[in-house]
Amino acid sequence: MKRLALFLFACACSSSPEVPTTDAGSDAPLADAPVTTDAAPATTNCAGRTPLAYDAPTDRDVHAEPTPPALGPAGSIVKDPTFGTPLVRITDDKTDSPSASYLVANEFWGNDWSLDSKYFYFQNGGLQFRAFDPKTLTATVVTPTKPLWNGGFSRTRPGVYIGMSEFTVVAYDFATSTESTIVDLTTIVPSPSGYALGAQEASNGLIVSAFGGPEQDEMPYIVAYDPQTKASHVLDVMSSTLDGKALPATIGAGVHVFNLDPSGAWVSFIVATSPQLTVYAWNVAAGAVTAIPLFQGNLNYGVLGWGSWLAATGTKDSFQFTQFDFASPGTAGPDLISPPRTPAENGVATSVSWWNVSTAKAAPFIVESLREPTNTNPWNTWDDEIIAVENAGASSRVWRFAHTFNTYTGTTYSDAFYYLFIPRVSQDGQFVLFDSNWNASLGMDAQAGQPRTDMFVAALPNECGP
Repeated sequence: MKRLALFLFACACSSSPEVPTTDAGSDAPLADAPVTTDAAPATTNCAGRTPLAYDAPTDRDVHAEPTPPALGPAGSIVKDPTFGTPLVRITDDKTDSPSASYLVANEFWGNDWSLDSKYFYFQNGGLQFRAFDPKTLTATVVTPTKPLWNGGFSRTRPGVYIGMSEFTVVAYDFATSTESTIVDLTTIVPSPSGYALGAQEASNGLIVSAFGGPEQDEMPYIVAYDPQTKASHVLDVMSSTLDGKALPATIGAGVHVFNLDPSGAWVSFIVATSPQLTVYAWNVAAGAVTAIPLFQGNLNYGVLGWGSWLAATGTKDSFQFTQFDFASPGTAGPDLISPPRTPAENGVATSVSWWNVSTAKAAPFIVESLREPTNTNPWNTWDDEIIAVENAGASSRVWRFAHTFNTYTGTTYSDAFYYLFIPRVSQDGQFVLFDSNWNASLGMDAQAGQPRTDMFVAALPNECGP
């Protein structure tokens, strides 16, 4: 299997130079499935437990990264010296392998957090899982009784992981330690070869998977399956057919990555055409597949929201993001940060997480940034920070939570670089999972030849929960 490019679909990324750096359905439209979560106060700043606003600074002063606070062992909590956000240390050099790094998972189609924020995962070779108490901020090692790969947590059932077992989509329930079959893809596409890239679930219960090839870029099939009606649709990108009928335009190349809109209405995917990658959107209910001209040849595709996606736009390093609706993919919405950051100098890379949109269409999105190793410009607003951007048009606020305390001196655009600024927001928008080398103070990763990284959770201040 080819190693997946970390910045595709995982983030609406911006970086410099000007090379973009961006973690079928039923026969009738599906109804939204009910989401069961703990009760939350009724407030205009909350959608259930999902914050639409945060109790954090929104100033634009330059706060150069301070000396990081002294860390205790895994389980200890410190506060960001500048913004006061609680940061929970999840791993340390005694957790598993003393010289190994703990990183956000190398995937971009799943949810790293369960629907109720009581479980999350990250990687250290394979996936590692933690049970998490959102109120006490306590994380406990939990080991599944079955290997869990190529998927993510459910958008409809708390504590349930949706993934692949060869060509079978399965659900693993952490509360009962049991696995159940959702669908065997070989009953939809007989005798596929290769393996599956993964599986995703939408908030209406729709399941989507790409599979049937020997490696990434050679996956011919995308299947969307409705577990309620048992109806399915098959998009064959190699033969350019949908449910066996020819598409108006030829695709003719294998799936590079795919992503399911949290509402379940759209599937977006990139195929490995030559000499560039090509981005498509599949309207599941309407049975229409169209290329998205705005992003052809451009990996800066962004992250999916509810029937839309966010892309990094504007000048380099301006921290400017724009929302695009799937229904009119060539039309940009208003810039969400007005005015943009100035000066928009080269040398800062950003990535975005917006999985909290699965329970609140208007939820803010999370951005993490990292100064590139060659950046000699003065420190600027939002450098090396975790922030949230309000999804309210040109008047959007930017909340500031924490510095990430990452120091990197290697090669820009390497995997080791990208791992250091990939945030993972919980589905309820309460927490952000990230990794940090704590300014290279955690020892060395013997295998990577880089400073070790540990996992941290930032508890985002808000009035909605947990």
